[in-house]
Amino acid sequence: MKARMIIGLTLLVVSSLLNGQESSLEKFERYFTWNPDSTSIFAEPDLESEELLKLPYGTEVDRLGEFRDKEVSIFIGEIDGYYHLPTFWVVVESEGITGYALNAEVINFPPMTYEHQSYSIELEDIAIYFNQPVKDTIYYEPWEETNMRVKYTGYEFPEGSRLLYREFDGCIDRELAPKNKSISQIYMMLKTWHFVPKNEFYKGANQLVFSGQNLKRFLFSPPALSDYQDPFIELIGKKEYKMGSSFCN
Repeated sequence: MKARMIIGLTLLVVSSLLNGQESSLEKFERYFTWNPDSTSIFAEPDLESEELLKLPYGTEVDRLGEFRDKEVSIFIGEIDGYYHLPTFWVVVESEGITGYALNAEVINFPPMTYEHQSYSIELEDIAIYFNQPVKDTIYYEPWEETNMRVKYTGYEFPEGSRLLYREFDGCIDRELAPKNKSISQIYMMLKTWHFVPKNEFYKGANQLVFSGQNLKRFLFSPPALSDYQDPFIELIGKKEYKMGSSFCN
């Protein structure tokens, strides 16, 4: 059901932006909501403020600016304590309403399609978003010190994101390294891709580098009925991350 239009937020948003931090949009300026549980739009940069809209996954929104003055984070699970990922507020407009959403949930990358109880994305959808064809590169490399060869299929997207499929001994590993995405945004993409349940990850997994910690990986619990194993997020460079999982026949 469509929410009714709420009027009178313009002055609030303008005032907030004057006190916050604005930044120019990236080259690819189409933004979509990426929380599979829906994205809330708030009247103020506060999770306790009035909720103006609740947008389903994949809704296109206009991102008008950002507001970093107030700390906010998203809970991702518990291993010997509670773990949160930092994010910040962005100003967005949808259905004629302007308000605040978490940056983690507003991403300039084409959304996936939900069907048959799973999410998927076609290269054609990505090519349409970037307005450029997506080319693949296939190559083979030996597996560690064995004589077996592993097939790699790599995809390079125009803004620098990389998708890699690795096929070996009846298994397929897939890894996506999104470009210029925060760790909280990558978590939302992983959560959609794998239906990560209840924000849980495995006991004893190495934790990802953030908040000054010197560890580098989160290993999440896949859904009970999932064919994919060990969904993860891993640090691969300064503020660069990749996410992925494995599938075995």
